[in-house]
Amino acid sequence: MTMAANHSLKPLATGLAALLAIAVVAMADAAMAHDAPSGFQYPPECCNDQDCAQIDPGEVTTGTGYYIWKDHHIAFSSPRIRQSPDIHFHGCETGHWGDTSGMRELTCFFVPQGM
Repeated sequence: MTMAANHSLKPLATGLAALLAIAVVAMADAAMAHDAPSGFQYPPECCNDQDCAQIDPGEVTTGTGYYIWKDHHIAFSSPRIRQSPDIHFHGCETGHWGDTSGMRELTCFFVPQGM
């Protein structure tokens, strides 16, 4: 290969490297979080791709000092509680790798303002 031919490949290689870097960042961002139906993005620490969902308000009840959703009792003071950016409850659950029991751990619970 001549020096001129080698020199003309550098911009192509640099452009391909930049595109690859952008694609990797975009895929990593997509794998870390996903959007609620209303459009806000669930925080990466709450979910792993599809672990969060909007909750029908009829599925949430309150006890003395806690919310009840599914088999979760979430204290009002729990660090898992977040203020919901919209008017809906949202829950984020995750399973443990290799666990076949179907039990899911609550990672975040979004509560609408005033609830």
